Amino acid sequence: MIRAIIRDGAIQPLDPLPDEWEEGREVVVDSASPTESEEEIQQWLDDMNALTAQLDDPEEWRRFRAAIDEAREQDKARVRRQMGLP
Repeated sequence: MIRAIIRDGAIQPLDPLPDEWEEGREVVVDSASPTESEEEIQQWLDDMNALTAQLDDPEEWRRFRAAIDEAREQDKARVRRQMGLP
């Protein structure tokens, strides 16, 4: 998880970007809930980093990535249905 802020209308990362991220890579940006304190957000980030650090098996990462991709596709299909698109 990369933290970022909006400054002068542009999204600027607060954390270093992974080396494997190449110029032009598409990323998904989500807003932190305005009801969450900075400490709560940092705790969530620390928890996620600890959990993902446990995934040291490439097969686990493949399954993790596949689950995220499947959830993303299901969400896209749901939105298309709500919009009346095929």
